[in-house]
Amino acid sequence: MSLELPEGLVEAVRDRLSTGQRLRRTLPGGGRLHVDRQLPFLVVYRRPVDRPDPGTARLITGQASYLAASADPEFAEPLSELVQGVVETLSNVFGAFLIIELWTVSEPAAEGRDSMVRVVTPDQQGELETANELSAVLEELDVGYWRPQVRLVEAKSATPSGLPPLLAPDEANRLKCYVIGIELEPMFRDAGGTPYPEVVRELSSQLSAALQRAFFAFSEEKTSADPRAWQGLGRRALVRAVRKVDGALGDICGAYDFLLSVTPVDAAEAWRKFEDTGLGEEPSFRYRPLTAEPELLLRDLYAVPLEDVEDPTLDRLFREKMREVARQLTMLAERNTHRFLYGSFQLYGVVEPDLLRLADGLLAAIEPDGAEDDEAGDVDAVDFARLATDEFAQYREQVPQFDAEIDVRDDISGLLVSSGTLLIDRTMTVTPRRARALLHHEVGTHVLTWFNGGRQPLEIFRTGLAGHEVLQEGLAVLSEYLVGGLTRARLRLLAARVVAVDRMIGGASFVEIFGELVERCGLGPHLAFTTTMRVVRAGGLTKDAVYLRGFQQVVGYLREGGDPALAFIGKVALRDMPVVRELLYRGVLSEPALRPAALDAPGASDRLAALLDGKPIVELFERSA
Repeated sequence: MSLELPEGLVEAVRDRLSTGQRLRRTLPGGGRLHVDRQLPFLVVYRRPVDRPDPGTARLITGQASYLAASADPEFAEPLSELVQGVVETLSNVFGAFLIIELWTVSEPAAEGRDSMVRVVTPDQQGELETANELSAVLEELDVGYWRPQVRLVEAKSATPSGLPPLLAPDEANRLKCYVIGIELEPMFRDAGGTPYPEVVRELSSQLSAALQRAFFAFSEEKTSADPRAWQGLGRRALVRAVRKVDGALGDICGAYDFLLSVTPVDAAEAWRKFEDTGLGEEPSFRYRPLTAEPELLLRDLYAVPLEDVEDPTLDRLFREKMREVARQLTMLAERNTHRFLYGSFQLYGVVEPDLLRLADGLLAAIEPDGAEDDEAGDVDAVDFARLATDEFAQYREQVPQFDAEIDVRDDISGLLVSSGTLLIDRTMTVTPRRARALLHHEVGTHVLTWFNGGRQPLEIFRTGLAGHEVLQEGLAVLSEYLVGGLTRARLRLLAARVVAVDRMIGGASFVEIFGELVERCGLGPHLAFTTTMRVVRAGGLTKDAVYLRGFQQVVGYLREGGDPALAFIGKVALRDMPVVRELLYRGVLSEPALRPAALDAPGASDRLAALLDGKPIVELFERSA
């Protein structure tokens, strides 16, 4: 195979970079040049020709600007010409340029010893503060069993042993191009040279952040570039491989509806039978047929080419989502078996001791409030659908493309949002105050985040990042609170749900859970029935603990200075808010299209201020609910 550059490639590279276009070119010998946009840096890896070096290239491909190429001597001159074209074009834009080249030594560190990382600068280059910054951030690398010993050294050339510099020193000086080398002992491979996939992924992610922090320091030290934050120096363009994986996961998620599939279709009939037995006989429930075979969807899921995603941040989000989808599909295949509950533990967790203490504290502090505990009233399904239609119209005033729908039906209990559609139980009745709170819970949170997520370039923000339900329900309860709809009865119900989940996990029967909800938690019989049904359905679902857990976590997020509006950007998890901010800095995501009405409701600012006071939730709501 010829290792010559295609004719006209260097000129094409110069033209695209000078006009700010994205550049992605395959090079001879299996290499690639990727430059996301005009940036004052390039990460380089030259693959050795005298030994295998598996896994190393993966450490740089998450960068917004990288070059992976063959180290074949025949390719040295063409490669230097290509690098010069990149450097000269972008140095003219920014006033200076930085090349960081990464390579490994041939042997891994001895087992049990920290690996050596050498940060190398050319002795004729002069002091570069960026090298000190890079050394400092590399010392923070931690992939579990390994931590680096970092040394900053000067050498004649910051290149791998036996290879010529990418640019001659005089040429680098002319172009104001600085060079730093990173030499790694390959701790991410075993003694036989086989990479540990998990270690490669984690090291790639941490190294990517470390390099971006170094590039940020260089941008401030030497160039005219003015990035808002180091996270903004990551990849912006979504390449074909990312869109393919995102689309495939979206298609699989769209082939089934997990919550609808585990929601009984005969709740009203089951309640009547339970009443007829004197509230003492274990009920049974029926479920709608599955719309797809879980095993076949699992086959499609594991065929999604995750290995093609270079961006470490998106790779992590996709992998976490894949694991969540796999658990959901396995649970659907095991509805009404004891194994269903074990999957629920993985998806929604168990009841943590502090959450149970909060629930018990709320139940002790807030007395039952009579008829309100069954939340019955004179707003029926038709009335609620009309109110929801009016709410949709208000959001269309913000964004005319708001495209949610309403479906009043017989086969659900209460309210449910499925793929942006508000599903309403035909038999529901609630008080006007509760109806207002539910509008902000279901429409102002679940429908709104579905729509906001759909306005982002990645479908995963509409289908939901892994673990998004906790933040979703926490925000929904927050919305109820901000509009003055988080009543004493509602708060008791959220606490009772936690108790019900805990008792179900402990092996209590339907009748035993029902009895405790009535006697100790003060719920009315019908509400106690539906609450117990939600917990025992399909074999045991621990999801109902996420409402109070989510609210507890949202309160903590807000008290730590979190932006409430940003949390409505899509269906995201609280742990992923730093990722959301990173992707906003990078220009991958845009600000939320719709702002939830609850944040601007009358009295919302005062209620939010009270929430931020720092008092325990029990004290806060004992006083205000």
